[in-house]
Amino acid sequence: MTGVERQRRRRARLARITLDDMWQQAERLCAEHDIVWQLTRRKACALREFEEIMAPPIRGAVSYATVLHEIGHILGRYQQSHHVMVLESWAWRWARENALVWTPAMERCARKSLEWYAPRAAKIDRKRASWPTVTEQLDMPLREQSAGQ
Repeated sequence: MTGVERQRRRRARLARITLDDMWQQAERLCAEHDIVWQLTRRKACALREFEEIMAPPIRGAVSYATVLHEIGHILGRYQQSHHVMVLESWAWRWARENALVWTPAMERCARKSLEWYAPRAAKIDRKRASWPTVTEQLDMPLREQSAGQ
């Protein structure tokens, strides 16, 4: 199969997947796994301990990939790692494997995200190592929690 034929097939498959299909799948995944999805226009994130994601509304393939990536932080493999590159790369892998379609724009988004983290990963890992866990924070007296801010 030539590159042109592959591109035609990809476009045909994408044409069959609608925004509504993407929304329905994301909402179904959240409902099936008791994940709370808060719509936000700010930066997307996942709070694994609370099974909650904050992500933008799905307006196209890239925002769909972002939502799946955040769900991947909750449902994906190796999400308890202490290494940010492990967390991020496996959440993107989960998103790719579970997407109804994966476009070149979605792949660029994933790659750019990982490229952003790569030079910062060691510093992020060191910083995260010093943070108390959610359980430890809940056990702290209120005075200690506010002193750490």
